[in-house]
Order: sequence, then structure tokens, then C-alpha cells
Amino acid sequence: MIQAIWLILRYGMTSLRNTFPVGQYDFPKGLFFGGHSPSKTQEILASNLPQWIGNASEVLHIDFHTGLGRWGTYKLLLDASATSESCSRLAQRFGVETIEPNSTEGVSYPIRGGLKTWCQALLPECRYDLLTAEFGTYSTIQVLKALRAENRAYWWGKSDQSYEWTKDQLVEMFAPISRKWREQCLTQGLDVCKRALMD
Repeated sequence: MIQAIWLILRYGMTSLRNTFPVGQYDFPKGLFFGGHSPSKTQEILASNLPQWIGNASEVLHIDFHTGLGRWGTYKLLLDASATSESCSRLAQRFGVETIEPNSTEGVSYPIRGGLKTWCQALLPECRYDLLTAEFGTYSTIQVLKALRAENRAYWWGKSDQSYEWTKDQLVEMFAPISRKWREQCLTQGLDVCKRALMD
């Protein structure tokens, strides 16, 4: 925790947030390790996405996430620039205040091997829009602390009873037990779905 505070003081919160969750492929026991082969999700999508999409000319894919941003609020993260045609079009549908294009200042962060790019390459004949609906929970520092604790316990402390506690803490970071948070996010998530289905 002290090291994280030192890093924030030295580089700023934005740099820290834009560095940690982007994925890495060098340290298998480290945070956000991307693996040596395709994930199960990627295998399922590769096998099924073309038939699910069929001959659709346009796709709007919403990927729901939690953990970043202000408690009980959401942003729709878009892997595109603020001046792009897709940003303008999606802002009209979902609201300018909810769309967050690539930025170093907001909730979003740079992505390595983004899902949108991969899906569009798999389906080059259609216009493929992908939004990540990111619902805020706890502070970045709290989430990072829980991720580190669970990672450490997983690799070096499974026999320790603290392992179960770290798993419970990690679940709380991404799915808070707060009834108010759950109701708020469910209401907002349903609204996102309704807007996505609008003609």
C-alpha cells in the first residue's frame, strides 16, 4: 500500500490507473497476466459469433464490467477517439455524458488487444460497435489493494485461512453487497439495454 501511495505521488493517479489494468504477458504470477493462449471466451466467440450475428450489417455489443469509476454510476467506454464518427453516433443514442472515448483522464484506460478490434476483424463485413459499460464501485486504490492481496494469497498462501478472506474482499470490490448499489446499477444497466435496442 505504501508503494502504491508513493507511485501515485510520483506519477499521479491517472498514470497509475492507465498502467495497471491494461494487461501484461511477461509475468504469469503477476496481476493482469493475459495468458499464453486464447481465453475460453475468445474460443467461444470465435466458434459462435459469426453464426450469432448472421448477415447483420450492424452490431452493437455491450460488455458489462464493474470496478472503475464513481460508486453506483457508469460510463460507456469506447475504444475510439472523441472526434470519431462512432463516438458521435453512439453519444446521440446513449447521451454525451455517458460515452467516454479513449482518454487519459476519465475512467477509461489504454487496452492491449481490445475485444472490439478482434470482433471487427472476425466480422469485416459489418459495422461493429463495442461499448464497455463500466459501473463504479470502490476507489482505484482499494480495488488494487484487494487484487494484490488475492493474487498474493492465491500463489503463496492458499493453505492460509486468509485466502478465503481475500477472495471475499475481491468479490466485494466488483460486486458490492450494498442493496442501494445493486438497485442503482441494475436500473442503469436496464436503461443502457433499452437504449441499445432503440431503432
